[in-house]
Amino acid sequence: MTLVLQTVVAEFIDGVVRAYGPFVIPVAFFVAGAVGYVVLVALGRAGIGEGLTEARADDSDDPTDPTEDEADR
Repeated sequence: MTLVLQTVVAEFIDGVVRAYGPFVIPVAFFVAGAVGYVVLVALGRAGIGEGLTEARADDSDDPTDPTEDEADR
């Protein structure tokens, strides 16, 4: 099954490169990055993830912080 899937994927990539040229690969990475950025902006505007920075700030007061020296406690 794995060999069949690898063959299908390889043929698909080969077909896309033959049809559009090798420039399609960086364009695909750019499009994927742009879509990911838009998703993150949409999530930020929807308020998903609010409070994460405050939670991290509260954690920095943890007495078991490894960045502190024993003498500082």
